[in-house]
Amino acid sequence: MFRYLRLVGTSLTADFVPYWFVGPVGMSISSVILFAFPYESEWLRICSYVAFCITALSFISVVVLAICNCWQVCRRHSGKAYFDKYFRNDGVGAFWAFSQMAWGTLVSFVGHVCVTYGPPGCMIFVYVLWWIDIVLSLLVAWGLIFLVWSDHYGGDSELQLHRDFMRKKIQPVLILPVVPCLVATSAGGVFMMSGPFVEIFDRRGQLLTLFVSLLVWLHAICLVFLITGSCVWSFYVNKFPRKNSAFTMFLLVGPMGQGSFGVQLLAQNFGTFITRTPMTARGGSATEEVLRIAVKTSIAVNGAITGLFLIDAGFFFTAMSVAAVLRRFGDEGGAHIITRFHKGWWALPFPLGTMSLATTEFYRQHNDILHVGAFQVIGAVYGLLSVASAIVCFCFTLVAFFRNLAASTRVTNGTKKRPDGRRAS
Repeated sequence: MFRYLRLVGTSLTADFVPYWFVGPVGMSISSVILFAFPYESEWLRICSYVAFCITALSFISVVVLAICNCWQVCRRHSGKAYFDKYFRNDGVGAFWAFSQMAWGTLVSFVGHVCVTYGPPGCMIFVYVLWWIDIVLSLLVAWGLIFLVWSDHYGGDSELQLHRDFMRKKIQPVLILPVVPCLVATSAGGVFMMSGPFVEIFDRRGQLLTLFVSLLVWLHAICLVFLITGSCVWSFYVNKFPRKNSAFTMFLLVGPMGQGSFGVQLLAQNFGTFITRTPMTARGGSATEEVLRIAVKTSIAVNGAITGLFLIDAGFFFTAMSVAAVLRRFGDEGGAHIITRFHKGWWALPFPLGTMSLATTEFYRQHNDILHVGAFQVIGAVYGLLSVASAIVCFCFTLVAFFRNLAASTRVTNGTKKRPDGRRAS
């Protein structure tokens, strides 16, 4: 038994790639959606706890594998070899963003639970996790973007690398390093200015947290539009991504939904902060009250318009992504690309989930005035698609994992069948 477990651990460690963090990302967004579903239900929240446990276990497992892989590569080769393979390589390094996206979404779920059920003291724990999320998200965004911008990686000539990058590598994957910043902003917006948060932190702490979130959101959304513009230019020149990469089109949906969700929470929290601001004059004055209402209304309107703008962009990229995938049916082997499971399917749960969160939040904040019940339905549809795709991907991934594990075990034990049907000696 110990030999078998050792074989499994060695095989997984050797095969590790940062893309494996996509599993915890897909399951984590499912836990948040189930907890805050547009049509609330207690049994859905129970399901969200199960999804959270699966996410936490899978995230910890992948982190352990990443650490073991780092130690193994550095011991056998060098730290530079590890850095070149897993960070400088454009086709691998960008996927480290999934690790921080999973962490930020886990923090968001914990924030939901603490605001709903937890005592005020647990808010300190969530606040510390959120600051860790903010720092790591900025490191991921700045570090990975710097590596992409600094130089080309590969053994070909500089001119050939430049041509390959222009033709093949300006893809939606490049937007991944920025997404953790938007996730961190949204995670903070979940618990900021809530009852437990206000009880624990004074007004200076509240204002500091709000402005840090706002600055990180503005920084991230600026980079999102720049990278999205580059990707759109690539679509005009190089057309849609080919084969399995067609599913990466959905990666452009994620920042739109997450950015919309974050800015709506920021607008709501700033409005709450202004409402709780004490008046300077004794007993207040009509001028101060009018000014307070005007500022709060202005923030709410700007948040709603910005959030709706990003939701609209998310609708557009959702339609383009579906069209790009369905178009593969016309290619040679295109039907197998769409109907047979591959890792590109994991590009579905998180982007669809962010659109569910964004549309649901727009409904909850503005339905009393604007009567936008359709957004509740849209949020539910996006949420169901996200959770369903996460479950399907998770099940198929487990099946593929155990198949590969059984195959590698047969090879190691010398039981692999030869072409003539007899077992190898």
